[in-house]
Amino acid sequence: MSLPHSPLESLPNELLDQIISEVSASPPSQSRVHKPPCMRITTSRTRDLKNLARTSSRLLELVRPHLFAHACFDIKDVADFVSFITRLDLGRYVISIVAKGMDSPDHREDPYWWRPVLDSLDPLRIIVIAPPPFLAAMLDTRIMDGHSWAFEVPFQVLQLEQNSRVCRPPLLSETKHPARLLETRVWSSFAFNESSSLRAYNHYEYFMFQVPSLFNKWGTVASTQLFSERLDLSRSLKSFTSFNYTAVFPFYNHVKLVLDAIELMTNLRSLSIQLAPSPDDKITEMEQRGSMDPSDPWMEIATGYSLIAHTVRKMGALDSLVEFRTPDYEFDALRSELSTILGDVLDSSGWVHDGRGTWTKVPSNGEDDRLGSPTTPSDELGFTISGTTFVRETQIYSTPSLYTDALQSYAFFPPFSPVKNIMSINAYIGDAEPAPPILAHTMLQSGPSAENKQKQDQQQSAEQSWNISHDVQKGLQNSPDSVFRSGIVIGFSRLRDAHKETSDEDEYIGRLPRHLLTTHLLHQHQHDTLQPKTYIIHPANFSAFTPQRLLTSLLNKQQQLKQQLPLSRTQAITLLDSVQLFPVYDFNAAAQAIHEIALTISPATTPSTDTTPHQQHIIIITGLDTLTEGVIRASNPLRGSAMLTSVLRTLTQLTRTHGSNLSVILVNTSGLGKVVWSQSGGVGVEVDANATGGVYEMDDGEGIQSAFRAHSGEMFPSLLMRTLDQGIDSHLLVSSIGRVPVVEVIKDRVGGNVGRWCVWEGEV
Repeated sequence: MSLPHSPLESLPNELLDQIISEVSASPPSQSRVHKPPCMRITTSRTRDLKNLARTSSRLLELVRPHLFAHACFDIKDVADFVSFITRLDLGRYVISIVAKGMDSPDHREDPYWWRPVLDSLDPLRIIVIAPPPFLAAMLDTRIMDGHSWAFEVPFQVLQLEQNSRVCRPPLLSETKHPARLLETRVWSSFAFNESSSLRAYNHYEYFMFQVPSLFNKWGTVASTQLFSERLDLSRSLKSFTSFNYTAVFPFYNHVKLVLDAIELMTNLRSLSIQLAPSPDDKITEMEQRGSMDPSDPWMEIATGYSLIAHTVRKMGALDSLVEFRTPDYEFDALRSELSTILGDVLDSSGWVHDGRGTWTKVPSNGEDDRLGSPTTPSDELGFTISGTTFVRETQIYSTPSLYTDALQSYAFFPPFSPVKNIMSINAYIGDAEPAPPILAHTMLQSGPSAENKQKQDQQQSAEQSWNISHDVQKGLQNSPDSVFRSGIVIGFSRLRDAHKETSDEDEYIGRLPRHLLTTHLLHQHQHDTLQPKTYIIHPANFSAFTPQRLLTSLLNKQQQLKQQLPLSRTQAITLLDSVQLFPVYDFNAAAQAIHEIALTISPATTPSTDTTPHQQHIIIITGLDTLTEGVIRASNPLRGSAMLTSVLRTLTQLTRTHGSNLSVILVNTSGLGKVVWSQSGGVGVEVDANATGGVYEMDDGEGIQSAFRAHSGEMFPSLLMRTLDQGIDSHLLVSSIGRVPVVEVIKDRVGGNVGRWCVWEGEV
């Protein structure tokens, strides 16, 4: 006896297709890409399509395109998956796939699993969840995973999307050189979930650890490697018009690497970044263990968004970026602070905020504000025939209020009392931008036959745009427009040019910082303001900051300025009573001195109702690079770099915490660049030590450059030099062009002073 037909079978195909469309839901993986990575990314409690397909053979035929539209499989079973798809001719139905990898030392999986898959399929979306090293190998990248134990990140998620499907998938096996995954299709969208870095905060000096991530490598290539390597990476990333980055409490220095890599996405139109866990995310409760400082993760987020703001502004001005979004804006405890951090930078740069965490670039001069791919017409529709599955997807720094509200939102963070408002640091974090071009005629002196005053005014304005003589003469200032402003780390270096070095190297590099200090002391004395407390840490044999030279500089300075009330020797000595010297013999002693100074000035950050101005502090540290070289000689470069990073991190946090009440100056004594010894036969031998008789050489590397060198080259060829430069906000180079001494701004990530310079003869 046959069963009666279902009433559904009497309906026309059009109605049945509409019913099936209503029953069919989006794959669960699509909404979980930005959640904590988990192998249950494809799990669902519903089986509606499967149950509907079981009712009759007719419905099975109609349901099949929807049933197999979203496929998932284990990478170890990729051969079976491809065989299943090919045998049943289901490839035309598949529009998205989820590949799950469990690669381990005991069970290795093929990182090129995608080659046979893309030979048979042309999905609009690919999602891969796998351990970090496997994802990197899949994209022909090798990452540094030596610190994986500190992060304990089992999986990360990568998603690639294309706008349309090709008529016939290209057979990768037929190509002479197998293409990279990023080059197999014109991928338009890229999403990456880096997982959580929270566990690493439990370790001492957590910021020294490197996140096991693709972007740790890509960012390093983008910021430090040769142009050819950057160009190769940029070609792989150029098709992306949308990028979505998700991470939980990443370190701000890692965020900078991510941003460096993002800048290589030259056609990027839309950018989304999330750095905080979702308010309903409870998985991070399992990660809070040990002696974590609950303020550290939020401080890292704050600094990270300050860096993000400047990168968005830069890419909006130079590239095609027109939209930026942060899901963290939905977090009540972060909303007001993010509005301040991002708004301070973007609102004045042609970006409009919709009040919900999305900033849009306002088109100007006929700019196209569409989000479509520059290489694909915006009206080109993707091939949307429903398609298959082998297995159906079973469907930071800031105000105390930020810390208190944010941390109380998470039970795993105990209540605490923050020390200082340290989140709003937009004025201190940024990207170095080139100085505007200077017309040659504006650098010529005006003769008596100048046509009119307007030309003279134009010449003066042009000169002021590049000349920092005024800043040098004014000394240390609180003005945000000054090159020598407070609240940042300022570095002074010379070229490692042994052939031209003077006999008194200490005086050569130390006289400008000494001039800035004595000018500031004298200025404060003239205005009867509270004298700043100055701390000078220097090697015991460094002579530029001896008491006698400080006194002589101060007396000469007041004579040069022709004060109405001359400064007597006794008054000068009284002014120098506020200067405390810390002679040191090794790196550990210098680090201890910095620690003691940090403890001394910490009370200045305690909130108070007292209206009296806070005590200003100046910290000058000389020879930190030379002292680090001693550590390297005694151990190895990695240990030296790690110890230097710790000290630089302390100095950066002090400047961000104290803001306008603190100035930090690093006087580097080793010099930048390389020295080559000239030998007979024209053979040159590179020497990285400070030696005499060498010839300065700029190699073919990329990076920070001097405007007065004929050949572009890398000034930081060693790990020590690069580490030191990373801790400096504004870097000035003291050099000589012939017999003319020149001071030049070679780096300024907190403003737009790069390329500005002046001739400075020194103190009278």
